[in-house]
Amino acid sequence: MTYPEECTFTRFDEMAKKYARHTALIYLGQRYSYSTLNYYIDKFALGLVALGIQPGDKVMIYIPNCPQWVIANYAINKIGAVMVPVSPIYTAYRSSTSSRTPK
Repeated sequence: MTYPEECTFTRFDEMAKKYARHTALIYLGQRYSYSTLNYYIDKFALGLVALGIQPGDKVMIYIPNCPQWVIANYAINKIGAVMVPVSPIYTAYRSSTSSRTPK
């Protein structure tokens, strides 16, 4: 089986154009449309670039699974950076070791 080579954010952009008003995410009863999520993804991506984040940079995300996590994930990938997700339930020691670059 062969699959087309594409990035996840590219597919999301396509879905946002095709299904702009459809629900993409439901969190705690609130519905987020594809166009709404795409707007926040682009805004967050621009903010990361303004902060100096560049392709290949690692960006740690220390939040639980929520709409902001989804937005951060797509935005980080969209600018070519690497997302490093860390669960808020990790201990301080585990969080600090997971953020280090292996030698």
